[in-house]
Amino acid sequence: MEKKKKRITDIIDKTRRHISDMFFIKSGYEKELDRIITDIDMNMNNNYKDNAQSDLQRFENRLDEMLAQGFLKEKQERYYKQKLNQYKEELKGYTHKDQLKNWG
Repeated sequence: MEKKKKRITDIIDKTRRHISDMFFIKSGYEKELDRIITDIDMNMNNNYKDNAQSDLQRFENRLDEMLAQGFLKEKQERYYKQKLNQYKEELKGYTHKDQLKNWG
């Protein structure tokens, strides 16, 4: 039940983001971060755990670079930091090490 609720929340978030994209022009920096977020979501949905972890690291590094250089506005900064924290929590312990050795 909890996964179903999470999935519905994700769909709502993505829909809001797409509607927002239609009415507001995003900066190239936001688009770059959104592409990384899409990669993370895609890899999580396909159970590509190593790739999802790698994309999370890429997202965090790129976000840090953009914040250090002042490329994002305050509202954007809050949004992407929130996404980063959400993914960190979601991907905590998300590895192939927890699979059975004879699985697959």
